[in-house]
Amino acid sequence: MCGKNKGVVALVSKAVENDGGSKPLVLHCIIHQQSLCGKCLDMSEVLKPVISVVNFIRSTGLNHRQFHFDVIANEIKLFQNPFDSDIETLAPEVQMEIIDLQCSVI
Repeated sequence: MCGKNKGVVALVSKAVENDGGSKPLVLHCIIHQQSLCGKCLDMSEVLKPVISVVNFIRSTGLNHRQFHFDVIANEIKLFQNPFDSDIETLAPEVQMEIIDLQCSVI
């Protein structure tokens, strides 16, 4: 994928259209879709509330310690019974540890 005029997809599309076929449906892989969206979208409206929540949690030491303790407590619960967890909602490194635990038990 080197561009809209010289890339493989563009050349194949032109060849199909020149032979009388209908224009093929072109899809980017998910990595390229994320890259293109990152270039085109203004993420400031999405990030402002996230940044404000993170800043609020980190604003006082007590809030931050309580939040950090809750995160650790939830991770401990996951490792006590790895089969009873929703893996898709976890961080990637925790997902891999849970999958390793599930595979070693079976």
